[in-house]
Amino acid sequence: MVKSLSKRGFATVVLLAIITMFGGITAYADDFVIDPFRIVSEDGSRVFIYTPNPYFRWERDSILPETGVYYATEPLELIYLLEGTGWAFERDFVFSQDFRHLAFFVGMSFDIALEFYEDGVLIKRCMIDDLVENMDEVSVTTSRAWWEEWSGRSFDSANNTLTVTTVDNLTYVFDITTGDIVESNRANEFQYFIVVVGIVIVVCGVALLIMRYRKK
Repeated sequence: MVKSLSKRGFATVVLLAIITMFGGITAYADDFVIDPFRIVSEDGSRVFIYTPNPYFRWERDSILPETGVYYATEPLELIYLLEGTGWAFERDFVFSQDFRHLAFFVGMSFDIALEFYEDGVLIKRCMIDDLVENMDEVSVTTSRAWWEEWSGRSFDSANNTLTVTTVDNLTYVFDITTGDIVESNRANEFQYFIVVVGIVIVVCGVALLIMRYRKK
C-alpha cells in the first residue's frame, strides 16, 4: 500500500510539472465585480436599490436593504421586493416612470434573455432563442450568453417601449408593462407563408404564359 501511494504521488508531481512547463489548459472567464447600486425615479419619489445576495448575507445586520423598490423617504419605505435577479448591473434594469413595471436583462444566463415584472411579480419571460434567429452569432462565456447588440438598445419612457437589437441584427420593440412585442423587423411564419404563396403564384403564372405562347 505504501509503495502504491508513493507511485501515485510521484505520478502527480510529474503531471503537475508537465502542466507547468506547457502552460496547462486555459479557460476564459468573465472578470467583473458586482457592487450595490441605486436607480432613482425621474420625479425622485422612488428608488430601486440593488444589493447582491452575498452582501446581504454577509452584512445582514448592516444598513444595506434588500433588493427592491422603496419610497425615497428617510427612513426608506418598502414598496416591493424584487427577488431572483441574481448578479446584475445597473444597465440590466429598465423602469417605467412610476417604477411599477420593469424589464430585466438577465445577465447570468445561457437561455433567458429578458424578464418583465409588475410590482415585483414576474409577468413574462423571453428566451434567447425566441429573439435570435441565428444562434451561431451568440457568443458564450463561463457565465452567460451574449445575445444583444448593446448599441441598438433604447427606451421611450413616455410610451414604456423598449427597443433591443440582437447580434444577428433583429430588432424588437417591447411594451414593458406587458412584456409583449409590439413591433419587429423579423418576418413571422405568416409573412413567410405569404411570400411562398406569392412566389408559387408568379411561377405558375409565368409557366401558363409560356405554355400559351408555345401553343401559338
